[in-house]
Amino acid sequence: MHHIMYMSSSVGVTDEYALKQILTRSRAKNEEHHITGMLVLSGDKWMQVLEGTREQVAAMFQTIKQDPRHSNVCKLADGPITQRAFADWSMGFTPASPGEFERIVGYFNPSQTGLPAPYLSQPANEVFELLKEFSAGQKDLF
Repeated sequence: MHHIMYMSSSVGVTDEYALKQILTRSRAKNEEHHITGMLVLSGDKWMQVLEGTREQVAAMFQTIKQDPRHSNVCKLADGPITQRAFADWSMGFTPASPGEFERIVGYFNPSQTGLPAPYLSQPANEVFELLKEFSAGQKDLF
C-alpha cells in the first residue's frame, strides 16, 4: 500500500455544480483503480490523500498534476503505508473553514517550493491523524 498527499489551488471550479461533477467522475475513476482517499476543500485550496498501489497512486497523481483545474501542485507526502486510512471512501470529501484548513496543513509551508526530503519519503502521521479526526463525524456532502 502507498499514499501521496498533495495540496493545490483550484482553477475554474467556482460553483457547487462543477464540484459535484468533479467528485462524481473522480469517485468512479478511483473505484475503477482501487484508489481511496480524502479530499478537503477550503476556498480555492485543495488537499487530498490518495491511497492504493504505488503504481496506481503515482499514475493518478501525474494525471492531477497535468489537470488544468489544478495549479501550484505541492506534494506533501509520498511513501508506503501499512493500511488505508480512508478505506471506506473512493474519495471522501468535506469542506473546511480557512481556520480548519490551516490547522490541518499547518505542519507544512505550502509556499515553500522544495519541501525537505523527510516530508516526501515518510508518512505524515500527524497530518493523517488530523485528517482522520476532522473527517470522522463530518458528513460527506456530495
